[in-house]
Amino acid sequence: MTEDPASEYADETPLGLGIAELSYLLSRFDSASARKSVEMLQVNEDYLSPLVTAVGASSLLARGMLHVNGDEVEPNEALSLVNYILAASTRWIELGFVGDLDVDGGLLLQAPEASMFLQPLSLGAWQVLVKDRSTSDMRTLRSLVDAHFEANPHGAVHFGSTTFESVQTLSVRMEDGRWKVGLGAGGGRRETEGPDITAEELDQKLVELLSG
Repeated sequence: MTEDPASEYADETPLGLGIAELSYLLSRFDSASARKSVEMLQVNEDYLSPLVTAVGASSLLARGMLHVNGDEVEPNEALSLVNYILAASTRWIELGFVGDLDVDGGLLLQAPEASMFLQPLSLGAWQVLVKDRSTSDMRTLRSLVDAHFEANPHGAVHFGSTTFESVQTLSVRMEDGRWKVGLGAGGGRRETEGPDITAEELDQKLVELLSG
């Protein structure tokens, strides 16, 4: 995958969050969406302890991303948006990019008012990119697909779309310049066989992934 393929979709410059900082944000709201974000980000419950989250809050304060307002600790505008998406998401889309030599991944979180793309870094840290709201999530996913296959023409891209009600999967590869897709449900995945599809049909498959 090309370097930082989603960077052009960020409202702000990429934001790096360490595991303690991310755990602090996840601990601020006890919502079903926040708990699902913990699961999808594979954050160990031990990281949500008071000690670790206090370390995360201290780090964010030192970076100027939190500030003290009386008895309250409040995030700045950029961090507040990230926290909102973590605590209010209704869809979590896992992305797997299979290249010629390696495998990369990411996670797109959709909340009612905003979406963001996260890429894993080392030691449990994440790079966070809040998506430009003028670009649809379908167009974002399609651009990621195009960027990956430009760099890895024999690779594949796998999507797993999770909501509170369902899990849908979509696998995409290219064969002799033609698109092949495989669909699945309930966490299963089918091989990317079957008839060729057009670019427009691929877009429609991505729309269905985002709405199913």
